Amino acid sequence: MADTNQQLLEGQFQTEANRSELEAKEESQDIAQEATEMEEVYYANQLAFQREQEAQATTALAKEGSSFGKASLFKYAIILLIFAIPNDIVDAIELTGFLVILSWLVSLFLSASQIIIMWFADSELKNVREHVGKVKQYQKTAAKTLTKTASRLAKFAPRNPITKVLIGACLEMIPLISIMPWSSICTVLAYMDERKTFKEARASSEELANISQQPVEVV
Repeated sequence: MADTNQQLLEGQFQTEANRSELEAKEESQDIAQEATEMEEVYYANQLAFQREQEAQATTALAKEGSSFGKASLFKYAIILLIFAIPNDIVDAIELTGFLVILSWLVSLFLSASQIIIMWFADSELKNVREHVGKVKQYQKTAAKTLTKTASRLAKFAPRNPITKVLIGACLEMIPLISIMPWSSICTVLAYMDERKTFKEARASSEELANISQQPVEVV
């Protein structure tokens, strides 16, 4: 009888121990699950914050890009009429054999004046290039959905109308070759470059504006 009671007590103690162990294990699992859920919430909040930051940055860049107008046709028309065409006419005087030295000096002055005016009159174009730089820098850390825009920007960022004018000025200084209207040609090419740059900057801004309204893909 005593042995039977002893066995019963031991059985009860074992049952209680197993129950306590099971409860402790369940409690540990609950704590681990709660910690996992909290971690998921934390990362979800972080992701939402990052998306919001990217959306704000994209919207700001798109708004800045949309503020750019068009290449100044008036500026290039003035340069063409006052400097480029007269410069080419002066070069044509060299064919007559008269006033060759004077025409060369006048051509040099007009070419230098044209370059100086182009240098100080392209402030808006410099802003466009700065904007392009900002977009490219931002897209290094942005989502994969912006990669297409970055590749488009990279194609026209190096374009520089002043380079065209400098080439024209150099050609104007070379005998015989200078009889061609290089100043007028290069001025027109410079205008076409600037117009294309402004056009593609606006296009990239519109694309950024569309992307800012779409959810960012999680990589």
